[in-house]
Amino acid sequence: MLAERVKLTFRRIFLDVGANVGQNILNFKKLYGDDYENYEIFAFEPHPDNFLYLKQKFEVNPKVTLFQAGVSNVDGEKKLYLGSSKSHTFREDKSTFMLTKDPIKVKSINLSKWIKNNFTKNDEIILYLDIEGEEYAVLQEMIDDNILDWIDELYVEFHEKKLNNLDEKQHDHIMQTLINTLKDKVYIHAKYQEKLYERLG
Repeated sequence: MLAERVKLTFRRIFLDVGANVGQNILNFKKLYGDDYENYEIFAFEPHPDNFLYLKQKFEVNPKVTLFQAGVSNVDGEKKLYLGSSKSHTFREDKSTFMLTKDPIKVKSINLSKWIKNNFTKNDEIILYLDIEGEEYAVLQEMIDDNILDWIDELYVEFHEKKLNNLDEKQHDHIMQTLINTLKDKVYIHAKYQEKLYERLG
């Protein structure tokens, strides 16, 4: 039988990727209670209006670091296609809740690279990922970089039914790899341990 991985924790991290207006940070605080104070929180949100709201809410909170950026598998700039509510996306082929085909340019951060540059495998990392289709590029990069086992808990929503040009085999491969690697520490919206996903999502 394989020995369980033992981690000597140096830092405790919550990554809110697709932070919108900060509701997941508040849910995280409620879920973790007094233990919330032991975590560093990093929130990523590319939409200017949502980010302004995040700043008003959390800028004075020393535990929260805000990034006006989306995440992907590349660093630089990307086109953000605008949708209603939380539906803004880097995916031009997203078919639901979109408002316009006229994108805006926003900063993009390679999440896998950013994690490797800022943390270590011994840190406790809780990742919440809801990025309207770009999760496929991000998670495939993390798989290719052998960084999935840096993540202690992963909350993710897949958007395969809302994308016109998605390879279903890629979706199945990524989802199964998450389950095989993280086992009971991955929570997938409406698909796998969904009740536990709903604690934050």
